[in-house]
Amino acid sequence: MIYPAQRQQGVALFTALVVMSLILLLGVTAAKFTIGNLKMAVNEEVRVSAIQSTQAIIDAAFLDGINTAVRGGDGVTTCTDRFPLPPAADTSCTYSDISLPSSFDSDISDERIALRVSRGTPSLIPPPRGIGTSIRAFDAAPFLIEAQFDKRDVRQGYAEINEGVILLVPKY
Repeated sequence: MIYPAQRQQGVALFTALVVMSLILLLGVTAAKFTIGNLKMAVNEEVRVSAIQSTQAIIDAAFLDGINTAVRGGDGVTTCTDRFPLPPAADTSCTYSDISLPSSFDSDISDERIALRVSRGTPSLIPPPRGIGTSIRAFDAAPFLIEAQFDKRDVRQGYAEINEGVILLVPKY
């Protein structure tokens, strides 16, 4: 049976609308998926950047010998003026004279970074094996360096790192 051409034109229009709707739905889904992946990538980049900034603070503190001076006894701590960052309450510091490069000054005053260097217990231990030094010539002074980086208010992340360090001390 042959149908008139007028009835077939409506079916073609309906089929075209269905196909266009499917293509539109596929495009919207792809756009949402891409935006979600972009947000995850940005968050990962901010997280890694915060960790690297925190490690840079620790490295800067360790490179200045004043911060790891073998002074006092077990548990002596040296901190930035404000450690830890608010709202934490543990602020036990023996000294508040940590020396960091001037590039960190504004972040310290804005309470965006904090640092504490603690002398380990016991204050002197034998040096670890395998570092190519004599146990008769050196002792080792253990330190714990704790750093906090908090720039969440400007969407640059938060990180906290605790790192143990051993310093060789010549015996006299």
